[in-house]
Amino acid sequence: SSGINAEYGGLDTFMSSVIFGNAFVSILNQQSEIPSHCGPTNLRVRCHLGLQVPEGECSITVNGVSERWANRECIMFDDSFLHCASNQTDSQRIVLIVDLWHPNLTLTEIKIFSELFAVKQ
Repeated sequence: SSGINAEYGGLDTFMSSVIFGNAFVSILNQQSEIPSHCGPTNLRVRCHLGLQVPEGECSITVNGVSERWANRECIMFDDSFLHCASNQTDSQRIVLIVDLWHPNLTLTEIKIFSELFAVKQ
């Protein structure tokens, strides 16, 4: 599997209260790139919801497979795979990023990892 836009049916658990669970808005300026990188764990999948996606060359590449963002559409991928982003348009790209538990984890595993990686208050 390429790790991009795979089926994540039945996944309804947000990664709350763990150190590598995030939800944030990401802005990629015009004529810019985010170099290749990997996330810290394969316990999560990352969802990108297109909020403001310009027409033209504006895409994410995960494990060698490129996908163009679209307004009001999600791209989901395992961010432990090597990935990069590019916006070669004249406008900003804005996406909402939300981390979700990997769908292959059992409820028991999620409980264990939630306790192990809990955010310390």
